[in-house]
Order: sequence, then structure tokens, then C-alpha cells
Amino acid sequence: MAHYVIQQDGRRVILPPFAGTEGYVDVSVWSDSEPNYRRFAGPFYANKNSTKRVVTTAVLVHHAQNTYNRNAVSVSTSATTGDSLKKRHLGYLRDSFLNATGATNLPDLIEVAGGEVEVTVVLQGLNELLIDLPGGLVLSEAIRTFLKPHGIIGVASYGERTEPRLYKHSGKCKDTVGDLRLLGRFAEEPQPVTVLALSTRRSRNPEVRVLDVADALTGRVVGTVTEARLDLVDERDRDTVLALLSDAGIPTARPVVSPHLSANDTLLQDAVPNAFVKEYGGTLDIYARDPDGSNYQSSFAVYNPSNDVLWVEDSHLVAPALRYVHRLGLDPTRVGTPKRAWGLDDEISRSSLRDATQRDNYEGWLPKAHVLVSVGAGLPEGVLTSDVVEWVLDDQAPALPRLSPAFHMFEKHVVARTRLFPEHTLTGAADSCRICAQPAAAFTTPICSNYLAYCHACLDASISGLGESRERAAIALKEISALEFDDQPMLESQIATLHVNPDAPVAATTIDQLLLLRFAIPRRHVAWTLLLEDAGFAEHGLRMGRGTLIRSRDGHLCLSMREKAVCDFLHQHNVPHEREPFYPRDPDYNASGLRRADWMLADGTLVELWGLPKNPEYAAKMTAKRLLAERHGLRLLELFDTSLPNLPAIFEGWIPPGTASAWSWSPLLIATEAAKERQQNTQKSSGDNRGRNEYNTELRRQRVALCAEAFRLQEEEHCTRATIGQRLDKGPDTVKGLLRDGKFYADTTSDAERYAVAKRAAEAREHNLTRAEFQRQAGLTKPKTEEAWRDASILFED
Repeated sequence: MAHYVIQQDGRRVILPPFAGTEGYVDVSVWSDSEPNYRRFAGPFYANKNSTKRVVTTAVLVHHAQNTYNRNAVSVSTSATTGDSLKKRHLGYLRDSFLNATGATNLPDLIEVAGGEVEVTVVLQGLNELLIDLPGGLVLSEAIRTFLKPHGIIGVASYGERTEPRLYKHSGKCKDTVGDLRLLGRFAEEPQPVTVLALSTRRSRNPEVRVLDVADALTGRVVGTVTEARLDLVDERDRDTVLALLSDAGIPTARPVVSPHLSANDTLLQDAVPNAFVKEYGGTLDIYARDPDGSNYQSSFAVYNPSNDVLWVEDSHLVAPALRYVHRLGLDPTRVGTPKRAWGLDDEISRSSLRDATQRDNYEGWLPKAHVLVSVGAGLPEGVLTSDVVEWVLDDQAPALPRLSPAFHMFEKHVVARTRLFPEHTLTGAADSCRICAQPAAAFTTPICSNYLAYCHACLDASISGLGESRERAAIALKEISALEFDDQPMLESQIATLHVNPDAPVAATTIDQLLLLRFAIPRRHVAWTLLLEDAGFAEHGLRMGRGTLIRSRDGHLCLSMREKAVCDFLHQHNVPHEREPFYPRDPDYNASGLRRADWMLADGTLVELWGLPKNPEYAAKMTAKRLLAERHGLRLLELFDTSLPNLPAIFEGWIPPGTASAWSWSPLLIATEAAKERQQNTQKSSGDNRGRNEYNTELRRQRVALCAEAFRLQEEEHCTRATIGQRLDKGPDTVKGLLRDGKFYADTTSDAERYAVAKRAAEAREHNLTRAEFQRQAGLTKPKTEEAWRDASILFED
């Protein structure tokens, strides 16, 4: 194999020109990118008819939002031009080349490089774009070598597969015997499906949404529901999944038991065909599924619902085609075959095979941008301009999608809404999206004083981001930090959730702004650490080779933003913890005695946050620590990146009962069982739009009771703060606050100034001002505002 090495110059990662003989890599330039390519190539061609060869540079960018292929890689001009990603896009690398390099290898390389990888491109006139790169096998090996020190194990390319394949990679295979063999063969025994995890996904057609179906226990992808049609990865799951979907209230088409047309005996009557379907232009193309995963064969049948005809490429394949469509719940009245096997494309008109009108790809559509722009007027200057607005001012934006009977059913499973608002309740009504005016499901949430409505597209945009400008992203990040994180830096995963104190709900316009700020922040295209530095957080920590040296809220020194998130959580939930305790000395696993855990809890439990579990050297240290803990009878609690959203549940046994913290909703607001119970109580109570409800009343009662008890122990029993902390199971900082508040609540005349400010806060609450608005009006610091807001709820509300 030819030797090829990826170059790095500072932060620039470069795929150098290849000196081999494999030729250039072709770039797919479609109509949407042709104007961009002509602007890029135009300066090199004074004579528009010239075909001279021009060598220059461009960059590769990962387009994770591409609905056709999540691993899509764009050839673009550099971000230094200041243009939006849409304007910089010149064309896509073909899927065949991505697969040849290992589908996720190039996207991983681009992410490690900070969003762009430089390449040498060759222009062949105004109509052809090539890249000077090696072939898939050579490039795949070079990428994996580059990624390994970063803890990423790249995937093998298709060219390196060792298992037997029935079809060649070079083209679509048309083989009746091969298809029949595939249709009757499964790779493994059927896997049980017991509990479903459902999530709604937008499709290319804005009027159609898809329900993704997975097994909740294993995470295995099971299939999809599209307009009541259940498409399965393993057709043998159909009976079980249909029953579970029925239990979940999801209407799906049932298999046809008395079909118009019967299958012949090409397959056994009870055989389950191992097939799958793709929708194309309004028709369903049916394929035999290759258990080995290559799936390079052509579709062997096409079902056209407009004329109810099932077209099959070979008469020997009619039986499995009919059996499969009958299982889908479809009942064609006619079957057509070509005179010559596999000759449908040549013998049958396109309109007979498929609908004449092809549906457009509305990837990333967000119509009615004028509404978005008016809402965004309240944001910091420069956040939502040019490139973000351009995304939503697409000339191809569709009209309002119709409200199908399944609208509310699909709305229940919009994952983006659940991530942004873990505690929310759908009202059952439809309304206009507050951002783009599209139909949306109305819902309530404890963090907002009004009901809300946001469409699926806007919710997705808040999760994934639409902006490409680092400058505007930095402005948005700084604003989010001030509004939600007490001016602290945050993890990228943390902004997937709105961080608003449910005890001080905000107005709907504030929620609008928090979502729109997220629109302007790109995900994956730019390294998160760089965005934090652009936002001015460099002074909070020192970047290191692997992570960031930064202080947590309790002063502990952490080696990464992830460690800071966990340490902050423990501190904010009053969980006593020691930073970096030593493991016991051991002749086999800790001969030097220098091995440390990340934290130790009060009961001796050691906590490890594994940062690079896929790195072989790091994984060996993980194994040694596990064996060390087991040998010495130590309890070891292991955390991974995926654990961060679930910290409340993981540390539930260590969080003191009744713990109330001004930051209990951070770093992530997770709908734990306690949160769900609180929401139920809120719904049952006669709460008003300022958050007054039974739950909040109970919280205030508990807080006042703790303050009173702490003050009594000090005054009557003359206990020290340490003794009070032991009696109440609270830390020293918490005890200090309880005593100060207890003295004030026992005699408000003891601090006349505090009482006056609390009274002003109560008046502000009565006039529906938010806490932020009161802070600006009163000219108070953030801690003083929080104290006044809390005092107002205790002293002046029933």
C-alpha cells in the first residue's frame, strides 16, 4: 500500500496532494452549489470557454445536518472568507468515496481538526471540480493513524472487509438467484424486543414525519413508522413490534390476510422475506437485504400506490415481493413484469413505474423568516444576521404542512423538545410556532410563565444550530452563559437543555431568545474549545493537550470541562466529595502508590470519569484501576460522557433529602422521577403564572423550617456551626446561609435594608416582571437579586 501522511501545521490539518497513480477524486457539484462554484472558479478563467487546468486549495467540512447522509462531506471555500457555510459550499464527496475511506473517518478527522481540513483541488474549467487525494484504502489508513493519538479508533473501509460479499462495490448487481438467496437468509437469530423507544424525525417531505423505533433496553434500531407503514430492519420482528406500537397508541398498517393476489411457491408459505424498502419519488423500491451489510444490489421490485401496481424485475421474484408488501399492509391489485428479466427501466415508462412529480428535498427548511427576524430583534446585536437568516429565507421553503390526524401522536415523540424542556406537558392543542409560525404543539413547562409552541424544525435548529460564524457564535455563547450559567463556561452537551430556575419561571419572550441564541451556535463544524475561547472564557482555564485546566465552583482544580460539570453537580447538590484521592498501594496494580481516582465520596466510594475509553493505553489504566478497586474491596462508580445527562439519577443515593440549592437545576435539568412528580403536582395545583403552586410552597416551607431549626440550635442549644452541620446533615457554607436567613426570618427588623429590597421584589413579581428585569430595574448584583426574590416568595406570598 502506498505511503501517505496527513500533515498538521499548528491548528491547520492538511491532506497533501497524492503522488500516486490513482487519479483524482471527483466532486459532485449539484444545482444548489453551481453558483458558488462559478464564483469560486470565475477569477481563474477570464475566458469563460477556457478549460485550462488550475490547481488551488479548498477545505472539507462535515455536513452533519444533511438528511440524506449524516456523514456527508462538503468541499467548500475556507471559513476565513467570512461567508456562511451555505455560500461556501462547492459540492459533495460522493458516498462511494466516503464508504471506500470508512464512512465516519473523514467526519471524525474534520471534527478533530476544528471543523475544516485543507485539500488541494483541481479546476477543469467552470464545470468540473476534482480533489488531489489518494484512493480510499490509502486515505483510510492515513486517517486512522492520525486519529489514534486522539483516542478515536477509525472504522475499516469497505475495501478492507474480510467477510465474503455477494456483490461487487463497483456497481449495482442485478441477480435473481442472488436476490432469492438473500431473501431467505438472516445473519443471526432474531433478537427479542420488549420495550420501545420512540422518537420523531423530519423527512425530506415537510408534510411527512417519521417515527424512529428502537429497543429501549439495548438501543438496537428496530425500524421506522412512516404514514402508518412499519419498515423493519429485521422483518421477523413485525408481530412483536406491531403489538408494542398498538400498546403505545401508534396506529400502524396491519398485514394483509386476504390479498387480491396470492404469491406462488417460489418461497415457502411461512418464509419471512429478508427485504427492506426505500421511498423514491412517491413509490416504494424493494430490495433484498444483504446480511453481510454491503447492500449494493438493485431494487428487485417497485410498488406505485398511484395506480396500485407492483412491478417486479423477474417473475421468479414475484412471490417474495408480494409476500413482503402484504406484510407492510399493502394490497396491490396488479403485478407487472418486463419481457426481459431486469428490464423495467428500458421497457416501462417512468410515469408507470413512479409518480411523474418528484418531491423536493427541503433539508433544513424553516419558512416565514420574517417572523424569526422580528422575534430575534431582542437579541444581542449581530447574533442573527446574514447566514442564519439566509437559511430560513430559502426560496424553496414550502407552504404550511397539513395537520394530519397523526400530528399530535408524532408531537409526543419529538426528542428535541424533550431535551430542551425535560419537564413539559403537551396541552393537546395546536398553535403557531412562536419563531416561524408553522403549526406546532402547545405545551407548558415549569420554567415559563406562559404556554409555549415551537415547531419540530425550530426545536431541531436549537439543538443542532444553524449559524456558521464563530464571531456570532461567541456573542451567543457569552449571552447564554450570562443568562443560564452564571457567567461560567459550559459543555457543548449542556446547551441542549434550557437552564432556567423552575422556582422563578420566565416570560415566553425570554424562552424565544434563549432558543434563537442556540440557532447561532454551530455544532461539530467548529471545535467547542475554540468557541469558548472566542467567547472570552480563556481566562477561566488553561488549555492542555487533553482537556482544560479549570476551577470548579467549590474551588477544586479540574482537568477538563467534563470534570468541572461533575464537580459542580456534587457541590450544588451538597454531596461531600474529595478531589483526586489516592488508591491503596498494590504490588501489581499500583506499585508506586501514585494512582488517583477523580473523586471520593463521604462513604469511601471512589468515582472515575473515564475520558478516553477507546484509547488502548487509557483503557489499560482503566482496567488496572478496576482490578485494584476489586482487590481492595473498594466501591468504584464509573462515569462516561453519556453519564453526564443522568447525574441526578446516578448520585441519587448520595444527595441529602430535601436538598435545595439555588443551582439545583444545573448543570443539566433532567426529568428524574422527583421532577416528574413535581410536574404532576404543579398540574394538579391551582398554580398561577408566577410559579406559585403546591410544590413551590412546600419547598419554601422546608427552607424556612431548616432556617428556623439552624437558628434555634445556635440560640437555644449554643451549637457551633460544625455541630449544626452534623445535626442537619449540611455543609458549612449551607449552614452559614441557613443561620443568616433564620435570623432574618425570625425578626425582619434585624435587617431593614434587606426587608425593603424583598418588598420591592414582591411588587415586581406582582407586576409580572422577571427576575432579570427586576435586577436591571433595581440595579442589584446577581446574588442580591436571588436573595430578594427568595425573600419575597417567603415573606409576601401565601
